[in-house]
Formats: sequence, structure tokens, C-alpha cells
Amino acid sequence: MKKFLTFAAALLALAMALALPALAADAGGLVAVKTDGGVYLSWNMTGAESYTLYRGGEAIAVTTGTNYVDAGADGTAQYRIDDKAPVSVWAEQYLEIPISSPSQDLGNVTEGVRAVE
Repeated sequence: MKKFLTFAAALLALAMALALPALAADAGGLVAVKTDGGVYLSWNMTGAESYTLYRGGEAIAVTTGTNYVDAGADGTAQYRIDDKAPVSVWAEQYLEIPISSPSQDLGNVTEGVRAVE
């Protein structure tokens, strides 16, 4: 069971490493998720001293952190940080990442994977 969990965790990490950067590369890793309190924004740290957040074309905040809640926002606007590409608010509070089986026989996929005791 431990081997399976180790393999599953490695597979999930690989899927996220491949999918998320492609989705958000032009946007600085920015994601916008509707919450009960507004829109939660999170992005990648780039080494900048501060980040300017925009809702639509209007600057709404300058922060040194890598997340922000746009309190009371309805989730219909696009957001961006600094000069990055704008993103829309996610329709759901999660990201569905499709995973498909390889078309070739990989044999024993757990070979070389060891359980952590």
C-alpha cells in the first residue's frame, strides 16, 4: 500500500508540475478563485519588491506578499499582476486536471519506486 501511495503522490506532483505552469506562465502564476468573502488571488513569487494587482484595468492594491483577497468582489472581472497577462476567475474552487493512461505497455510501473518507512 505504501508503494502505491508513494507512486500516486509522485504521479500527482508530476501532473501538477506539467499542467499548472502551462496554464499560468503568461500570467505570473496568477490564479483567481471566487470565495464567500470575495476573490482570492495567489501568484508566484518572482523576487520583485512589490506586486501591483489590477481588477479590469484599475489598480486595486500594491502588496509585497503573494496572495490577496479582493473583498466583496463578485468574480466577473479579470485580474492581473504587474504587466502580466490577465486571468479570469475560476468557475469552481478547484482545477480539474485530466489524466490519461499511456498508450503503450509500461510493464511494472512501480519498479524503482520504494516505500518510505
